Amino acid sequence: MIKQRRPSRNYKPRRSMRARRQTQLTSSNNGMLRSRLVLVMAVLLFAVGAIGGRLAWVATVPAPEHHSRSASAAKPIRGDITDRDGRLLATTVTVPSLYADPKYVLDARQTVRKLKQVLPSVKSKELLARLQQPGRRFVWVDRQLTPAQAQAVNNLGLPGIYFRDEQVRLYPQGSLFSHLLGGASVDGRGLAGIEAGMNQTLSKGETIELTVDSRLQQALHSTLAETIESTNANAAWGVVMDPWTGDIIAAASLPDYNPHQLGSAAKDARRNRFSHGSYEMGSTFKMLTAALAMEQNAFEPDSVIDCTDPIKIAGFTIRDYKPKARPLTLTEVLRYSSNIGVAQVGDALGSQALQDFFGQLHLLDTPNLPLPEVAQSQYPQTQWGRVHAMTMSFGHGIAITPVQLAAAYSALVTDGHYRQPVFDAADRYREEVPVISADTIEKLKGLMANVVAEGSGRGARIAGMPIGGKTGTAQKQVNGKYIKGKNVVSFIGAAPLDNPQLVALIMVDEPKKGRALGGAVAAPAFKKFMQRAMPVLALAPQPEQPKTQLAKRKAPLAERTKPTTVLANAPITTATTAHR
Repeated sequence: MIKQRRPSRNYKPRRSMRARRQTQLTSSNNGMLRSRLVLVMAVLLFAVGAIGGRLAWVATVPAPEHHSRSASAAKPIRGDITDRDGRLLATTVTVPSLYADPKYVLDARQTVRKLKQVLPSVKSKELLARLQQPGRRFVWVDRQLTPAQAQAVNNLGLPGIYFRDEQVRLYPQGSLFSHLLGGASVDGRGLAGIEAGMNQTLSKGETIELTVDSRLQQALHSTLAETIESTNANAAWGVVMDPWTGDIIAAASLPDYNPHQLGSAAKDARRNRFSHGSYEMGSTFKMLTAALAMEQNAFEPDSVIDCTDPIKIAGFTIRDYKPKARPLTLTEVLRYSSNIGVAQVGDALGSQALQDFFGQLHLLDTPNLPLPEVAQSQYPQTQWGRVHAMTMSFGHGIAITPVQLAAAYSALVTDGHYRQPVFDAADRYREEVPVISADTIEKLKGLMANVVAEGSGRGARIAGMPIGGKTGTAQKQVNGKYIKGKNVVSFIGAAPLDNPQLVALIMVDEPKKGRALGGAVAAPAFKKFMQRAMPVLALAPQPEQPKTQLAKRKAPLAERTKPTTVLANAPITTATTAHR
């Protein structure tokens, strides 16, 4: 009998070869699994890090596409500006601008050199210094590129150079409306004109419709340019108004400038003379004095005034340019533009009556226009005396803007109601204040027609077109003294006089060729403008001059869509700047 051995306590049964191989495979698989898990975790961590880095990059230095989208969402596109018929005067387009991220610029010097080849305006030294500045991540290279420039830069394939969309202001009419529109900065902020005066509205993306007519603006602009050239004048400016609504349908001042380059325009070219300049209007004021005299029944067109001798008062001598040295009717006083005759009319009316009447015509106010460039009226702030009544009756000693004079005449040739001048079409149909009666208007139109037919305004005559107006010649002041030979000449007229479709004022500064008089320079300029405006207004010459009479409303440039509000006479408002 064979006895079996009892295994010891430390004895472990031997595994078979197959079992050992299975264990080895399992251990190997476990190791590979762990390695794979480690690899997957590493990849995930790397991806998370990369995504985090990209998010940080977008938050600090966005890519061109991202920046363009975010900028557009944060800031509305600046609103358009149009004329009364919807013609585009100012608009905004998107253009590429160029910037650099210095971190990714491989060779700053070479990059600047290549950019200079396609963008000559780049300042090489300044750009290189900015690109080499430690820690800098954003550098403007050039802004508002043309498509050709953008393509040329793109073809260079420079690392670290990127495009970014920006908004740029365009003025399709060029310099035609330069002083009215003004201009905007590269960042889209209004700097002058309507762009500045209505900046808040435009910044919201709202479109602004103006009262101006591009066709009449072109007619006025061309006339002023030709007048400067033919007379060798310093400057010329004008205002054209729809007298029934107060709409300013044209306003220009020359010399002017390119609104795309407002910052580089000369100081004199930037001066807006139709609203930012105040002038002694000279003899154009005589028609205002005559209107008040007839309204108060103090004078009639056939009233006789002794104009034999000059008037001496308070150290002044009032004389006529070409004295008739005889008694004249009021009609003749206006026809020959007699200072002596009108001074006596003003003296008879008195300074207070003139001041009240000028106040009703808003000649003592600052015009309420949506422009930052608006001048205050200038006149004595002390009590007006006898000498003031005499001199102001023929437009000396008081300075106003051209817009104010055009608005005053508009009241005198329509229905006797004063309407405030407007540029913003949304601001039409303000209150209308009665100033003079229908009877006075009929007489006044007779005086204005006579000035053009037989008097100093003969240069404005157009065959078959009834026109009435008044010339003006005023000496310029330098350091408080009137300078002989330095005149600002003017003509203001209404056409057609039986039913005025427009009132136009033309002013010329220091004409040096020919006679420096309103009748010799400004009246012919008015005629030239009217001949260009007649086709626009569908006005044809009439077979014969009709009898002057009170006009009836015929809806001139724009049909009235709102009722007229007639209020009592407005209180007189005074400015704070003394004339002398």
